[in-house]
Amino acid sequence: GVALGLTYYQGVGGFIGTSSYIEGAASYGLDLSESISASIDATAGFADQDGGESGFQDYSIGASVGGALTESWSWGVSGTYIGQGDDKVLPDGVFAYDVDFVGMFSLACDM
Repeated sequence: GVALGLTYYQGVGGFIGTSSYIEGAASYGLDLSESISASIDATAGFADQDGGESGFQDYSIGASVGGALTESWSWGVSGTYIGQGDDKVLPDGVFAYDVDFVGMFSLACDM
């Protein structure tokens, strides 16, 4: 099914001052078989900064697949592309991202 989310963060002092950040998220998941499921996820974040430019700061697009190996063991594989929005909101060299793509493999045991 489809899941939608909206998260709001409000600074109350310190380094970020009273800046605010809002992030929208959407996800679509489906079962590929009885034991394997997949999802596609996306986010977009908007920053309203004290003393700086406001606008779209970042976004991400990801996909994952996973399932059960046994009754106790499960696995998962995911990949996410993380993009920087407006260069005026998150300038290169100040808080530039180290990587654009993050991948993960997981193996879990439920005891």
